[in-house]
Amino acid sequence: MLYRSIFDLVQDFMQDETFSGDDKVDAKYLRPDLLIIDDMGMKQLPKRSGEYLFEVIMRRYEKRSTLMTSNRPIEEWGKLLQDVPSATAILDRFCITPRSSPSRARATG
Repeated sequence: MLYRSIFDLVQDFMQDETFSGDDKVDAKYLRPDLLIIDDMGMKQLPKRSGEYLFEVIMRRYEKRSTLMTSNRPIEEWGKLLQDVPSATAILDRFCITPRSSPSRARATG
């Protein structure tokens, strides 16, 4: 199990991209059976946060368990991440529904 705030996760990816570009950070977030990402929506996230978060969620999808905590409605996630497509894709992986995805419409904030 790995517990990280969303800010720590984004910082790890930003530092990895700046300093090394290797996949150590990817492995850190892909390896645990359970990843808990905390504090979504507590404050504005840096640019590209949506891309980093989406990469983690997408690569863990249907392979490992992931839990995110947030005190903000999902309708605001696109605005919080400054990336509506990434927020929509992330929510689609958390809010699976047959034949439709109501999260798509809600994540357009």
